[in-house]
Amino acid sequence: KLGKFNFFRDVIFYMVSVALLYWVLRDGLISRLNAVVLLFGAVCYTVTVVYSTRIAERLSRNKTLRMTKTLLARATMKMTAVLATLGAGADDDDDDEDEDADPATVDRWDEALDCADPAKGSVLTVRVDVRNRMMDR
Repeated sequence: KLGKFNFFRDVIFYMVSVALLYWVLRDGLISRLNAVVLLFGAVCYTVTVVYSTRIAERLSRNKTLRMTKTLLARATMKMTAVLATLGAGADDDDDDEDEDADPATVDRWDEALDCADPAKGSVLTVRVDVRNRMMDR
């Protein structure tokens, strides 16, 4: 099975190689500079393939940072709700009382954020039917 990282790596390098080939062949002549640029592109691709596991690990660490940002956003929303109930937003000119979030809906959103099962993680009560390609046969 081909992983997402490897697939996108190859797609990006394919696009770059096509652009480089266009740049080299557009005038019909291949100079030393053109050859060096193409060789450099090949070396970059080879080095990227060799170090793909390390690059993928570093990118997965960034997923942890994104999860932390999500938790911070959730905490900020809860803090905003607490401050609103304490009257900290008294200087606010617009009237938000009619558009307050339903506590049951907020609880369902919190459950959906933590849920991995699509059927249970639905906030809008839309049933998701996940199928395998083999089931259609």
